[in-house]
Amino acid sequence: MESKVPSKAPARGIWGYALLGLGFVFCPCHLPITLPLLAAWLGGTAFTGFLNTNFALIVAVSTVLFLGMMGIGWWMISRQPACEVPAGKLRSRSVVNPKIKEIPYGTKE
Repeated sequence: MESKVPSKAPARGIWGYALLGLGFVFCPCHLPITLPLLAAWLGGTAFTGFLNTNFALIVAVSTVLFLGMMGIGWWMISRQPACEVPAGKLRSRSVVNPKIKEIPYGTKE
């Protein structure tokens, strides 16, 4: 009998690609483009003044976010799925050929 538990590998891949995309957006080399756009979008707010006065802090936070998101995203995508081996269970060949009997794991035919 096979397990009906869904695999988490597809979700891990989706989240991995999402983190890579966000990491690309937070890359410090994009700050000359993204920071003025963010300041224009938030024009006249107190947060815009914070962005203008604390540029070094913004670069440091952006660098940490970029490295963290890229590292975790890459790890999530490149990680191999775990191989589930049911201990003591029988493997069935009756799906392929109903005339073949079930054989315990670890035994030769």
